Amino acid sequence: MTVSSDSRRGVLSGPVVGDLMDPQVICLGASASFKELVVALLRHEAPAVIVVDDSTGAAMGIVTEADLLVRQAFGGLPAGDMALRWDNNDSLARVAVHHLGLQAWQIMSAPLISISPDADELEAARVLAGNGLRILPVMSDGTVVGMLSRRAILARLDHPDVHLQARIEQCLDRLVEAGEVHVDVDQGVVSLTGHRGGRRCAYEIEREVAALEGVIEVVWRDEVGEVGVQVPPLGPTA
Repeated sequence: MTVSSDSRRGVLSGPVVGDLMDPQVICLGASASFKELVVALLRHEAPAVIVVDDSTGAAMGIVTEADLLVRQAFGGLPAGDMALRWDNNDSLARVAVHHLGLQAWQIMSAPLISISPDADELEAARVLAGNGLRILPVMSDGTVVGMLSRRAILARLDHPDVHLQARIEQCLDRLVEAGEVHVDVDQGVVSLTGHRGGRRCAYEIEREVAALEGVIEVVWRDEVGEVGVQVPPLGPTA
């Protein structure tokens, strides 16, 4: 399942998944052994391995560090080395299979939950949180092109407001006359007050400000502090 997003619908909201993802993707075939999975994760310092079809190379599922630790932790029980799996009743059933003999297709989580590189960060956060994931494959045209972590999204929030405001003001210096637009930043939410200069000018200002790292949301306010009408994206011009 790949989650996509109607890019830039409504108010512009900053970077898309493609801007935030790690382009390093580690892939192994479905027949890869438990040990090969462990070696790949350690050698590349990666949080997960994408499992692909041995013949076609198509992505089938994902194996994370947590998946491998579960197998390792429950190995060597009295009845023999054990692995864990989910049975039809979604309860844990112990299966007498030596964990080191398992192959990638037996360990992986499938079907693969992924997201489009064009999806916005809010949609990505919802997919990660809604599915209890730490890492999310980014897929384009059937190919995994990157990996998005929860940490990458959270890192966007770690920008002091005073520093962010200074960068926004520098950005506005290129777009409007001095003093035409006033900026306030509160925990990453940017409030703009002043002359919008028409629909196209407002759209341009909002696009530039929203693209700055650390900006959570951009809102316009009128001169008395009331929230103004949000500017929709431009449609085709005649």
